[in-house]
Amino acid sequence: MKINQTKWRGLQALSLVFAILFLANCGKKDIETLDPYDYQSKKFEAVEDIPDVEDPEPEVQEPETGSVENPEVTTAAISNLEGAGSEGEISTETKNSLEQISNFSAPLSADFKTAAKEIDEAGLDKILDADQALDEAFKGAEKALEDAPTEVLAMLPQMELTEDFDILEEGNRVKAEEVAKFFEERIPNYRMSALTGACSDAAQQAYDEKIQKLDEQKESALTVIEENYERRVTEADERYTTRKANHDENYEVELAKLRTSVIALYNVADKIEAFSASFAETIRYFAVIYAVHARTTIEVWCAKVVSMLEAKRDAEKEKALELKEMRTAQVMELYNERVEKADELLEAAFEACHNQGSGN
Repeated sequence: MKINQTKWRGLQALSLVFAILFLANCGKKDIETLDPYDYQSKKFEAVEDIPDVEDPEPEVQEPETGSVENPEVTTAAISNLEGAGSEGEISTETKNSLEQISNFSAPLSADFKTAAKEIDEAGLDKILDADQALDEAFKGAEKALEDAPTEVLAMLPQMELTEDFDILEEGNRVKAEEVAKFFEERIPNYRMSALTGACSDAAQQAYDEKIQKLDEQKESALTVIEENYERRVTEADERYTTRKANHDENYEVELAKLRTSVIALYNVADKIEAFSASFAETIRYFAVIYAVHARTTIEVWCAKVVSMLEAKRDAEKEKALELKEMRTAQVMELYNERVEKADELLEAAFEACHNQGSGN
């Protein structure tokens, strides 16, 4: 019986030995799988990521293109003449206006006066059509209008421009703010230590991985900025095309508005001739002078509008470029700050490895 107990105790002891050896071996394997330099990677977690780029859209305001208006004094005179059945019913204000036109037309050529007396609606439409050459008979009036008295000009079509046209004034063009100094893109040095060994190698690897991540984040942010810039430039061109098309339509509306006054003067002359040939003659001169000035004024207005729309388009593009440069500088500043921080950490890691002994 004692022999059996002895054997049993021996088996227990042997089992215990095997268990201890097994556990010891497992512990050794676990230790072997641990990276003794994992702390190097954790050091570079202190370097923050580059945040997503914030690039809000710039405000875009649609410009007001103004108009060419019939002056109230002439509108009132036409209304008065249309209702007048005699000279006595023509108001003092209207007579004063006709006197101004009579005085202005007096020195004009005989050819002008003859052509003005004989003109019909088709002739007036030809004057208003800038695509057709102005008849020689009316070129003298066109020239004379350049130095016409204020009182006469006050009775003729006038441009009404908005604040949007201020962009055309010299020295008031919108310019993109120059960025004084671009942050130079840093080329990561991927410093290689003169030290050799697992410690310095681990630090270098952790640094390289962090820089690679920063590079990817930087390029992603710069791509967003560049795409936004290109889209905004395209949109500025598209807005200009739309605005120009709208202006072309509005040109026809403005021209029709001026034609209404020209034809009204022409028609009222026939009515007034029934009781005043002199007034009728002056009104016909007025109709032609009005048409000549309308032709010039609406073309000047049209050119100003196109120039303003072009300037607005250019300003929007310049604003897009300004934002691109500013956002790019911001991203590069964030990038450089983080690379410098990574450099400092790498330097400290190399120093620590050196103090441990030859980088090990």
